[in-house]
Amino acid sequence: MTFKEFQNTARLLCNILPHNALEMERITEQKPHTDEHEYLLVYAKDLYINLEMQFDPEADFFSYYLVLGNEEYVRDDRESLERELYEYCDVKNF
Repeated sequence: MTFKEFQNTARLLCNILPHNALEMERITEQKPHTDEHEYLLVYAKDLYINLEMQFDPEADFFSYYLVLGNEEYVRDDRESLERELYEYCDVKNF
């Protein structure tokens, strides 16, 4: 699978929808909080990146959070984390 193909598998889940909350729990093995919205970008083979809402007086935006092994990444650039996930998980061979 190419990197572009991997990117095209992305789908957004939000725990506000009950069926998404159940899927998020299955994928992350953690129960989503019910008092705040949580978001996941889920890719092929249930690989995922967390989205975290950043509140800004001028415009709200998402930052992206990824854990790979014992490394944590927080960035505003989604594509750079997708590349980390793609390379780390050797998605080329899916």
